Amino acid sequence: MNLNKIGLFVLFCLWSIHIHAQTSELNNRLLPASTSANGNFLHLFVRTDTSTNAAQQDIAYYVVKRIPFTIQNLVSKESSAKIVGVVKPVQTVSELKQYFTFEDIKILKAAYQLKTESDIVKYFNQHRQPEDYLAFYGSLNTQLALGHVFVDKDAQKGVAYTYFIKAVTNNKTERLVGYSFIETNAPNYYLPHLKPTNISIFTHDSAVQVSWAVPIPKTVQDGLAVPAASNASDSLKLTRWVFFQPEKLMGRLFVKTGNNFKAEQSRMPQMNATADTLFYDFYMPATPEQVVIAYVQMEDEVGNQGLQSDTVVALALSKTNLPIVHSASATSVENGIQLRWNAIMSKHYVSGVKIMRYDSQDKLDTIAVMHPTDTSFIDYKVQVGQTYRYKISTLFIPQLRMQQELPAEAVGTLSKFATLQPVVNLTATPFSKHILLKWDWKSAPGFYGFYVYRGTNPNQLTLIDGPIQSASYIDSAISLSGKNDYYYAVKVQNLAQVMSVQSNVVKSSPNRPVEVASPTNLRFYYANGTVTIGWDDVAKQDATIERFVVWKKQKTEKIFRLLGSSPINSLIDSSIEAGIDYEYQVAAVNFKKDTSVYSAPFVFTVAKQPVEVLSVFYVRNIAEGIELSLPQMVVSDRKMYTIYRRESGNSVFSKLASLKADTFVYVDKAVKANTTYVYAIAIVMNDNREGDRSHSVSIRKN
Repeated sequence: MNLNKIGLFVLFCLWSIHIHAQTSELNNRLLPASTSANGNFLHLFVRTDTSTNAAQQDIAYYVVKRIPFTIQNLVSKESSAKIVGVVKPVQTVSELKQYFTFEDIKILKAAYQLKTESDIVKYFNQHRQPEDYLAFYGSLNTQLALGHVFVDKDAQKGVAYTYFIKAVTNNKTERLVGYSFIETNAPNYYLPHLKPTNISIFTHDSAVQVSWAVPIPKTVQDGLAVPAASNASDSLKLTRWVFFQPEKLMGRLFVKTGNNFKAEQSRMPQMNATADTLFYDFYMPATPEQVVIAYVQMEDEVGNQGLQSDTVVALALSKTNLPIVHSASATSVENGIQLRWNAIMSKHYVSGVKIMRYDSQDKLDTIAVMHPTDTSFIDYKVQVGQTYRYKISTLFIPQLRMQQELPAEAVGTLSKFATLQPVVNLTATPFSKHILLKWDWKSAPGFYGFYVYRGTNPNQLTLIDGPIQSASYIDSAISLSGKNDYYYAVKVQNLAQVMSVQSNVVKSSPNRPVEVASPTNLRFYYANGTVTIGWDDVAKQDATIERFVVWKKQKTEKIFRLLGSSPINSLIDSSIEAGIDYEYQVAAVNFKKDTSVYSAPFVFTVAKQPVEVLSVFYVRNIAEGIELSLPQMVVSDRKMYTIYRRESGNSVFSKLASLKADTFVYVDKAVKANTTYVYAIAIVMNDNREGDRSHSVSIRKN
């Protein structure tokens, strides 16, 4: 392909720029190299290089030297390199057998009219040009036997090398042939882009022929980017460049034997005219009815393995010998159409018999897949007035990708009907929170399903479900209410869409709590130390409500306590105290003792009486200080008096002292002469509420 020539030329130009300054006498030929786990393969002889081919016959052998690659010294002095091989054509029969099998040698003898294996050895030494071997030269083994390819098996994996290749002529003169660069066991980066695809399978009673195609993507044809070398200094990527020849990619066939796949054959490809697709053909002998399972894997000429194809399954059997359905008939039977077909042999590769149906509008439907040994089927899914066309064919195991090309055909219509018997002995009973229906029915051909009807009036029933297949049904509808009776009936339908008469009608009610309306809008009326709690009378909307229950708690408490129940929408609470926040909840209770959701808590508080303001008190000068006196009157809910004082020039009162509720005189001894003082007194109740201060009284200390 042009790709290899262009890539080789570009790399050669880049490389020659580096070495041109070193010497003008060197032969700057960049020889192709390949690598794999089998070693580094150096192509010492380039078939298209006509400048050196004429002298090929004069070459006695090649000498290969090697030195580790560095970008700083792209081509080192040859004197620094180590000889790793002397390459010449095979010299002995033993060497010949390293490259060719017994069958290969047999073919070579016949192709070149040679009698012995020694004659083949002589032929390789006397005929050194590729043209002497025609198609045989495409084989790597032929090139190895000729000494045109050298394998460095001692190269260290992951290490990049520079190779010097010298030719030694028959008269012992030496000349430098060229150079090669390679990183040992670097991957062939073309192979992951090439995947074999199966394109055909031809089977016979004694053989299977399978063909694969390998498309060569445009990106591969144009050339792939060379991956970076392990040697970070190789900026030219010389040691990773692949000598890529798609026409030399081998296809290795693997055939399943027992539980494992075994390599059976290898093929060189055929290239199409546009050079964008490779083709591999494999011919596999087989016994009649043998299932052959195989795949092909790509492999380059030095042993790097690429992608494998999908696995194909083929049956070694001629299509004329396949067990197929070749005849069929259709007959009207009661409520259906009976199909019959010829018996087929039960084989390991036959999975069943497929029946397909077309109605009068040519609508297609696969109605059944039968066992391979079956020979009849009754189609009950038919309607009156339709003409049906049936196609019946053998089904093979899917892996074979085989099908019966011409199914057997038959045409039929429905013309026989049976009287459809109704459901009998229908019963309905509570089942948990649902209603369980059971009934009896005598099975008949063409059965399609049961239909269940329900209503709150025995004469007005509505379809709620169907078709169902069993002779029982649980009505678990959320809408069912425990305060209603429900009526049920069942009908049966056949595949011809004929509906039976209605069954007996039955009645039942589910064991479900009745949803009770919840009271709302609590209201409070307070008078004479009692509070009347009222709410909306939801019993007007729900006749099942018998009474109401009221629960109460102080707001600071966590748990409600039952206050009482009432048949009407109100209740009186006389156990309340002023100043305490009370919460009330109300619920309705029906005749089944079901309780509604409680209303939201409502808060009610009786306000306390305001604290009185002291109306009068007296002040006077005495020797000890200033005396304050209050009216001598004991009040039961008073706890104490708080006395406040300020000097006349100050606007803010300060607390001076507290007097018990039964003490009415206080002497302020902490006073100064010639100073005016202002006093006020507030009443403190038993619940610690302090009232407003009284009017103020001023006095000057003498």
